[in-house]
Amino acid sequence: MLERGRMAVVAAAALNGIAILQAYFLIFTGKHHSASFSLRARLHERIAVLILAALIIGGGIAPQWGVASRYHAATELIRLRGGSKGPPQVVESTSQKSHPMRSSQARAIGDDNREQ
Repeated sequence: MLERGRMAVVAAAALNGIAILQAYFLIFTGKHHSASFSLRARLHERIAVLILAALIIGGGIAPQWGVASRYHAATELIRLRGGSKGPPQVVESTSQKSHPMRSSQARAIGDDNREQ
């Protein structure tokens, strides 16, 4: 019973919103102007939009085909440039590599903390 009450409130709010928008457009936008030629989408435009929408949705649902082709192209380029023959390896960044100064400083800081 509570769900029906909630649905009624949502439906009333939606209808109220539509009525407010209609009043806004009547007050502030003025007279409706008609164009001298049709502004409706033509068949070719509808087909183009449907194809683009299908490509976008399909690429979002199943991106493996596009990603796989790019991955194989990237590994081939790395191989041709003299890189490794296997898949690309994760390289440790310079900020994560151990540096003699950094490691000695870390030991010194660790020693200071132990003294306290």
